[in-house]
Amino acid sequence: MATAQAEIITGPKVHKWTREEYYKMAGAGLFNDKRVELIEGTLVEYGHKRPLYCTAVTLVGNELREKASRGCGVFRR
Repeated sequence: MATAQAEIITGPKVHKWTREEYYKMAGAGLFNDKRVELIEGTLVEYGHKRPLYCTAVTLVGNELREKASRGCGVFRR
């Protein structure tokens, strides 16, 4: 009985993923058609980019490239 109470008191354990585990999961196809990123051991899933967002990013990028001095780069993720 003491063991069951200890489990209830401590609650769930959070697993911090390693880069190796992340690559294995990706290699097994767990992330197909998903936008995921491993950030300090936490697996973060992003929604799909919406057309308005894509348009805004493209327009801002075009403006920055036009205004940036030589030697500066504007990259899109």
